[in-house]
Amino acid sequence: MNPEIITADHLDAAIRMVEDADLVKFLYHIFSGDTLHKYLSGRGGRGRHHGWANGLAFHSVKATILASQIVDHYISIGFDVNKDIVIAGVLLHDIGKIECYEYNDDGTKITYTKANQLFHHIPIGYGIVLMAANEFRKDRNLNEDTLDHLLHIILSHHGKKAWSSPVIPQTLEAYIVHSIEMMDGYVESYSRGKIPDRIY
Repeated sequence: MNPEIITADHLDAAIRMVEDADLVKFLYHIFSGDTLHKYLSGRGGRGRHHGWANGLAFHSVKATILASQIVDHYISIGFDVNKDIVIAGVLLHDIGKIECYEYNDDGTKITYTKANQLFHHIPIGYGIVLMAANEFRKDRNLNEDTLDHLLHIILSHHGKKAWSSPVIPQTLEAYIVHSIEMMDGYVESYSRGKIPDRIY
């Protein structure tokens, strides 16, 4: 596998899949400055799925294509699924990983940060998005139910409490994001010759 490098343009295209104008503005608010740099350069893991530089963005941005296709399928057969929430949830589900890994100068050795050891990427991601929302809402609109739904997706995307999720998915959108996360992680691991019993 020779993965494509995910750039800010790819992320922009994924964000533009969202139709809610306020949510689009919020996503651009989050994906800016140092957060954008860390997201595009970060790894999806240390030894598990998408564990290369740019792997975090590759996993999250490329999975939005799968998310769009899955949601379109279920909408076409009559299910009520919020596509904007699913796309935004896929983009944000692992954002906490931007604060979880440290690298040596040539990027070959990865260690866990103190933040990761103390908190884990799921609550870190919850905090990143909540703080960004509090700042964003000082002078712009963001629907409270939308924010709650995104925060729930971040907290539940591992699917089980035994797999480090503080809560399990309580909405159809959250379950779809969890399923996409699992599928994408397993497929990437399998492509490297690893048959994982779990990706977390």
